[in-house]
Amino acid sequence: MNILGIIFALAAGVFFGIIGPVTKTAYNLGVGRGVSVLEVIDLFEKVNELKISHEIGPRRSGDVEQIYSDNNKINNELGWFPVMTFESALESAWKWEKLKNL
Repeated sequence: MNILGIIFALAAGVFFGIIGPVTKTAYNLGVGRGVSVLEVIDLFEKVNELKISHEIGPRRSGDVEQIYSDNNKINNELGWFPVMTFESALESAWKWEKLKNL
């Protein structure tokens, strides 16, 4: 999920009259495939050319084994589809994080 996706979804919802002052709904924004925590770390390191210090420990009670973002609802209701790959979203997120700490 990235800020451009959120802005587009809100703007489209208002424009098409789906989101009004009293209408509330939730949408999953994603690329439609599951990604593990280790995959996120590996991809983040690759696209941003840096290393993240991390430690792999035992599974904790309540940890989710798999989770996926199904974006069919927002696709069907607002015509929204991801405009960034997962990799480009990780790169964009890191650039934003660096800029906000200047």
